[in-house]
Amino acid sequence: MEIAENCGATWLADQARGELTIAGGRRRRAREDPTRLTAQELRVARLAAAGHSNKAIAAQLFLSSKTIEYHLAQVYLKLGINSRRRLMTGHHNL
Repeated sequence: MEIAENCGATWLADQARGELTIAGGRRRRAREDPTRLTAQELRVARLAAAGHSNKAIAAQLFLSSKTIEYHLAQVYLKLGINSRRRLMTGHHNL
């Protein structure tokens, strides 16, 4: 949606906005810190830091394993780490 807006494709941005609304999604506000974990990323990070497998996290949160992998990749990027072990042993105030 943001790319469409930036390119001036307002019709496409409006369509994307409508799809997000239908799907229950919402847009992040520009003033939010892009390095701050989202609520879902925080849930996933806490469960991973507690030693749960991706499969177990997915089952607990009713998500796919691929979604858990995506959230963990975002968590690692935002926290400046590159492994689950660093998440488990780090002091990231989760």
